Amino acid sequence: MQKTDVPDLSTIASIVGQIGRPTLPEALDEMLAKVARFDLSAIFGFPFDSRPLLLHDGYRQHAEPAALNAYLDGAYLFDPFYTACARSFPAGLWRMRELAPDHFFDSEFYSSREVHPCISMRAGSLVEEIGFLIPLEGGFKCTRSCVRMGPLFQATKWTG
Repeated sequence: MQKTDVPDLSTIASIVGQIGRPTLPEALDEMLAKVARFDLSAIFGFPFDSRPLLLHDGYRQHAEPAALNAYLDGAYLFDPFYTACARSFPAGLWRMRELAPDHFFDSEFYSSREVHPCISMRAGSLVEEIGFLIPLEGGFKCTRSCVRMGPLFQATKWTG
């Protein structure tokens, strides 16, 4: 993801001021968009013993509801970001390529629009995904992902 502009202190301060407010994810999107180009974002919480929580839906109507539900109902178990959280990888920024097992990018999960919310109706649209692994209190973990889509992205908006 290409660097575009480094946020200044007032921008960072405004983000800090959003902590605890429902506007925080959108404010983070705006700030991060100045640092790296991305098309979609999401925040998933991974409680220890239950299905994930979608804490921020920045898919901008490009995820089919059925795919998002399939992900939340169990396909998340194949997600390298979930696996990294479950295996207590160090907190920080990771590329999916750093976390994915061998042959992951040839798997059905990676290319399936039915189970992966940021995969479009056309194969080959996902270019890169990065995510922050964030440990929270009580063993709760979350990921904050930014996805850059390929040239087929614009033709894939979900209008259902």
